[in-house]
Amino acid sequence: MEKGLSPLGDQLEERVRHLADGLGNGRLANRVLEAEEHAQQLNDSAAILDSILTDAKSVSLNATAAFKAYSNIKANVDAAEKEAKAAKQRASEALDLALGPEVPVSEEAQSALQKSHKLLNQAEQLGSDVKDTAARLAATKAVAADANATAIDVLERLGELNLHLRGLQRNYSELEDTVKAANQMIQDPEKNTIIHAAGAKVKDLEDEADRLLEKLQPIRKLQDNLRRNISQIKELINQARKQANSIKVSVSSGGDCLRSYRPDIRKGRYNTITLHVKTTTPDNLLLYLGSAKFVDFLALEMRKGKVNFLWDVGSGVGRVEYSHHTIHDGNWHRIEASRNGLNGTISVYPLEGSMAGMMPTPASANSPSAYTILDVDQNAYLFVGGIFGKVKKAEVVRTSTFTGCMGETFLDGKPIGLWNYRQRQGDCKGCVVSPQRSDGEGTVQLDGEGYAAVGRPTRWNPNISTVAFKFRTFSVRLPAHKDFMSLELSEGAVKVNFDLGSGVGSAKSAKRHNDGRWKSLTVSRNKKQAMVTVVDVDSGAEEKMTVISQGSATGLNLKESQRIYFGGLPTIANYRPEVTLKRYAGCLREIEVSRTPYNLLSSSDYTGVTKGCNVENLYTVSFSKPGYSGAERPVAERWHRDQLVVQHPGRHGHHITGRRWSATSRAADEELQHLE
Repeated sequence: MEKGLSPLGDQLEERVRHLADGLGNGRLANRVLEAEEHAQQLNDSAAILDSILTDAKSVSLNATAAFKAYSNIKANVDAAEKEAKAAKQRASEALDLALGPEVPVSEEAQSALQKSHKLLNQAEQLGSDVKDTAARLAATKAVAADANATAIDVLERLGELNLHLRGLQRNYSELEDTVKAANQMIQDPEKNTIIHAAGAKVKDLEDEADRLLEKLQPIRKLQDNLRRNISQIKELINQARKQANSIKVSVSSGGDCLRSYRPDIRKGRYNTITLHVKTTTPDNLLLYLGSAKFVDFLALEMRKGKVNFLWDVGSGVGRVEYSHHTIHDGNWHRIEASRNGLNGTISVYPLEGSMAGMMPTPASANSPSAYTILDVDQNAYLFVGGIFGKVKKAEVVRTSTFTGCMGETFLDGKPIGLWNYRQRQGDCKGCVVSPQRSDGEGTVQLDGEGYAAVGRPTRWNPNISTVAFKFRTFSVRLPAHKDFMSLELSEGAVKVNFDLGSGVGSAKSAKRHNDGRWKSLTVSRNKKQAMVTVVDVDSGAEEKMTVISQGSATGLNLKESQRIYFGGLPTIANYRPEVTLKRYAGCLREIEVSRTPYNLLSSSDYTGVTKGCNVENLYTVSFSKPGYSGAERPVAERWHRDQLVVQHPGRHGHHITGRRWSATSRAADEELQHLE
């Protein structure tokens, strides 16, 4: 055993001697000193941090956040200080153990070294935490500054609000004083009596106003009746004028018969004049229309037996003479003159004598270019057969009197009633009515403001009825009792309505028929069902419709005294709401009702109806400022008398006018409808 322990004792003795040599060299003492110095450095850092936190806490407005940050840092510093003290204590213990012969010094030294490294790492981590804390403190300072500025702004607003509150308090005090004064005034017996008296007076005035309003009711009703009566009187006067104008009266003049008329005309770029004359005097003034404000005029006169048409629309006089023959032969002649913009045309039709029935060759000429609008209105001067000496006429018109017989006269397609004059001078007599050109028996034209009434056919079957006629128009409309039937144009389409007593039947054509062509319209009704046929007379194109009335009634019951109206209805009456009251402008012919023919001019009740047919469609578009309207030119089409004329700037703006006389150009029709 002694032999076995001897080597171990030698080894232990060798290691103790080696450890004693290491301790004797001062290595452990140096390590302990380094730990103490590091602990001292940590204490100094903690003191510096404490001073920084003290300064930060003094400038920070957010004391709670700063205190929390300080508390965290202080806790970390205290922990570091505690660890340093513990390290120092353990170093002392290590020294004591190293000096003791029974302590394993190597293990204690190794443990002390590990703890020192751990403390060093903690110190480095603490330094990093200190840097993060400094950044957070800077952000806290910025937030605190913003909070301080906000607090100052809030204090300023509170000051202003306080001022407003004080003003409201003063106003409330004044209002309270006013209310008290009012209450005292109301409670004062003397003033209270005045108030009650005033209230009673107001009540009396209100009662008196109510009584006056009751008395005014009959007056208001009377005013309404007067307005209606005046409107009816105006309508009757208008109808009377139209009937007067339609009376065919020829006027004879020996040279001193002068008459002025009221022109039914509007300014425009298209005009027509038609008159019938018989004379043996070569020089006569036939018609003169002159503007009351401008130089514009139209005139027809005879020079050495030849008819001259003169006009001026503001840019110079235009004149065209019908030189083919003279007309002072004592026979009736029909003169037709028209102006379209700058162009004037004249034709003379002999109605009696050896040349009667001959078709004339029109003569035409142009006026100086620029203006094309004849600026006249109903205040213009209109004379037929001579002119008053006090009226200043155009110098180019050479004659001023008329000798002969003047027959029917038309201006822009409207008749001038020769006896319905505005003023008259001299001795005027009647003469034989002028003959008329053959326009087809029974063909009439309605001016859009009149109508014609005819009686019920003598042989009338309520269950079976037919209505047939031909019409020609550019208008968009054609015109009660329990039983009725109406044929209308609605936006150019044919519309049929009828009611036999138990409900209305209605139908409308798919096509428009207001294209200026003659159309044949036939309605054949057998009890509740009616067949409607519209045929284009020129092309033969046909459109059919079927109309069936409602209910069980089958008879269209018309009393013998009831009238059938063509072209429109009188204003003074009550009518079915299904019937349009807008009147028809266009031509009618070959009218039959239940196989009974009618001639509207033979009726005893008509207005705005003239013989013949002279349908035209005129579109005028004015541009008050510079502008344009584009339209394509028809390809491979003849315009014939369809025209679309663009006029250069005039005295009163730009004008575009389109006119269709006969529908020979479909492309032109479409362009004109587009302008419409």
